[in-house]
Amino acid sequence: LAMADFNGRGGGRGGGRGGGRGGGRGGRGRGRIAPGERPVEESTRIDIKLMLEEFREGDAKEITFPPGLSNHDRAVVHSECRKYGLTSKSHGKGEARQVTVYKPKGKQIINS
Repeated sequence: LAMADFNGRGGGRGGGRGGGRGGGRGGRGRGRIAPGERPVEESTRIDIKLMLEEFREGDAKEITFPPGLSNHDRAVVHSECRKYGLTSKSHGKGEARQVTVYKPKGKQIINS
């Protein structure tokens, strides 16, 4: 599985936070969406999980997913990282936003 598998996916809109629909902190929207309820294709969920499993078992200390993942895709990455005992951080703005995943320092990684 290669990082290139994620290029062109996600359908992110860019253009800043919220898109003017409310629902953020203090807004009158639906609130937060649980990661398992996010509109992410099953094939994308599987790809994310496989990439994280390969990373977890490899020697690399960090991995960066390419820009182009939607905010929902990135939320799935963060959720899966928590399950595996990994740390994740999103950085960048708009279309350039991406997620970097780190192995914990001196801690056991959860095998699930």
